[in-house]
Amino acid sequence: MEFKTSLEKYAAYPEQVYAGVLGKIIGVYVGRPFEQWSHKRIMEELGEIEYYVHDRLGHPLIVTDDDISGTFAFLRALEEHDYDPNITSEQIGKTWLNQIVARRTILWWGGVGQSTEHTAFHRLKSGIPAPESGSIARNGKTVAEQIGAQIFIDGWGLLCPGDPAAAVSFAERAARVSHDGEAVVGAQMIAAMIACAFDGGSIEEVIEKASEYIPQDSMIRALVDDVRQRVVDEPDYLKGFPSLDETYGYHRYPGGCHIIPNHALILFALFHGKGSFAQSMKVVNTCGWDTDCNAANVGTILGVLNGLNGLHEKDWRGPVADRLYVAAAAPHRVISDAAQEAQRIVQTAHLLRGEQPPYFPTYNFEFPDSVQGWSPVEYDFGAILISGPADTEASCFTWLESLEMKGYELMGSPTLMTGQTIGIVYEDAHVAPPFEVVVEYQIDAENKREIVAGHHFPKNPQKEYQGTIGQTGHLVTITVPETKGFPIRKLGIRLLEEGTLRIAGIEISGTPVLDLTNGGSPAQQLQWMNAVDDWSKWSLGFRLSHESGDGLFLHGAGGVSDVSLAADIHVTLAQRCGLVLGCSGLRRYLGLVLTAEGQIQLIQQYDDETIVLAEERFRGTPFSSHPFRFSALYVPDREATILEGSIGDNLLRIGVQGRHPGSVGYLISEGRIDSPLLSIRPVARA
Repeated sequence: MEFKTSLEKYAAYPEQVYAGVLGKIIGVYVGRPFEQWSHKRIMEELGEIEYYVHDRLGHPLIVTDDDISGTFAFLRALEEHDYDPNITSEQIGKTWLNQIVARRTILWWGGVGQSTEHTAFHRLKSGIPAPESGSIARNGKTVAEQIGAQIFIDGWGLLCPGDPAAAVSFAERAARVSHDGEAVVGAQMIAAMIACAFDGGSIEEVIEKASEYIPQDSMIRALVDDVRQRVVDEPDYLKGFPSLDETYGYHRYPGGCHIIPNHALILFALFHGKGSFAQSMKVVNTCGWDTDCNAANVGTILGVLNGLNGLHEKDWRGPVADRLYVAAAAPHRVISDAAQEAQRIVQTAHLLRGEQPPYFPTYNFEFPDSVQGWSPVEYDFGAILISGPADTEASCFTWLESLEMKGYELMGSPTLMTGQTIGIVYEDAHVAPPFEVVVEYQIDAENKREIVAGHHFPKNPQKEYQGTIGQTGHLVTITVPETKGFPIRKLGIRLLEEGTLRIAGIEISGTPVLDLTNGGSPAQQLQWMNAVDDWSKWSLGFRLSHESGDGLFLHGAGGVSDVSLAADIHVTLAQRCGLVLGCSGLRRYLGLVLTAEGQIQLIQQYDDETIVLAEERFRGTPFSSHPFRFSALYVPDREATILEGSIGDNLLRIGVQGRHPGSVGYLISEGRIDSPLLSIRPVARA
């Protein structure tokens, strides 16, 4: 596939992508608390939806959601398949299997034949590849034409500024993993509208242009003309919605959540909103049905079309502060923010076109008013300002805001850990006040937290800096102190005297130094991504059991590529078991395993294929207790990673091509293992 437009034509492309991502997550956060409520119930209990209502219903604002997690996790298919613009549905389906933890993350697990995505995932797990996994021939028309294809599609449109043909092509291949028929066309229409929105114009022009790129004999195409005319005939959306409901409501389109009613409502809101983000949000949420999904698609389209200025009709951005979760099978990427996800899309767009992508540090404040979760702060032209009297503190969540998460399960590791390095670039117009770096970690579910103060930085800065993690300024660094294996919840900066500190960039880097146990604490347990059948949480160590295939139990460990693991493992029964590192998900990792046949192996798991890199006969009894040691070290000159693994006195060493960053942890297949502790350390360089 060739792209018809160049990124060079779109000087504002990164900022428009960011605005689109913000629009997406704002829409979710507005609509999620009353998802699938009827219009009647919304009006009776909430009235017209003018703003966030989560607090009125006792819900948190920042939540895990399938729309957010699926949108950004499924785009990883391009990372996993060498940024090939001709990626296939089958390859995207493999990413589903890599990123989804069965019955725990991303999808609505409503049952085969009820949830379209659950049905498609079951097909994929059963060996039926995409696009057959989502086909009408396999699943029937009702199941195949539900809403899910369009709710995950926004990212593919964001990759294609001004190129609706490319967006439609990507959307079809992605949608057919789980859907067919009109659901695929609906996804194509959403992606095309996003692509067209990069060129500006009125929302009516965007809709009309996008509709030229979808099948002209489809019902989705007919909806465009019908809904447009309805809005002309009745300008009051509250008076016009009952007729829309009568024609396209759920009573006419069966299933869990059909595409036609909800796509009609998206068009209805866009036409009524006339390009206004606030008005379109009001219409799409007040009318009901799948409110978070529909508001999210509307938000992406209008975010791109209007840019960041279009989000200023109300303070949509302030309460969100960029925060989001991508609850997928890579625990080092669960805690995220709108700027990071937008910048990954921008990098992907460059790589798809064979171009060198830009580099973005962890917290870069690149976009106007982007705070990347930091609060309370003021934004100031590529930096954040921390201002106030002595003891003023600004902070950012590096782990969960709440251990009580309703809805979609959230398992994710902190983005900051013991032993890592925090580099802070700050500027001072005159003299910056002295400050200290504060690390706050979670001890238990009752929110008892311990604060560990970092280094105290005086008025005289350490050194001048100009480089990769911010504008010219002064660089200070600290090593994160010991937190006793508990997850770090917040990173903070506290002023020690009255003044204003201007932070231009913050980079978190390095391999953590961790000794991880179960400990019986929910805080310790929730930092793991659990993809095994049974984890006996009452055990002080890790007792893991898995019935069929490989079960993984992963910690993010900073997502690094150079790491050394150590664990004593008692093998009760196992087809194979051991340690893994470099995990990008459930089906792509490097492993040190012991097999039931008595072989010690270094393996590379690559989707369905297990590549045995090195092996030898194990000297010992497999079903017993053994010390496992496994390390990976990237050698730039050779563009290869050196793997070294030992189990007892058995040692294997080999090189494998490329760098392999990712999560680490345990593997168990068809059996049970016990391990008291997993130690994670930087790998020693010769």
